[in-house]
Amino acid sequence: LPHLGELVRNDIEAVIAESELLVVGLSDPAVPPALARHARADQVVIDLVNLPNRADIAARVEGLCW
Repeated sequence: LPHLGELVRNDIEAVIAESELLVVGLSDPAVPPALARHARADQVVIDLVNLPNRADIAARVEGLCW
């Protein structure tokens, strides 16, 4: 995947806005509130870290491996 570096973004709000599917694999403290503020009902979040605020996220959240 030589082009992977070109796809990495620093702006979490833009990533959420432009995605249909979000995979949360790191327990960064900025992620849960950003998802609560910006995720939409038409998105899916794959939660690998057991997000503490799943009820506050408008997207469909599917937990795996926890």
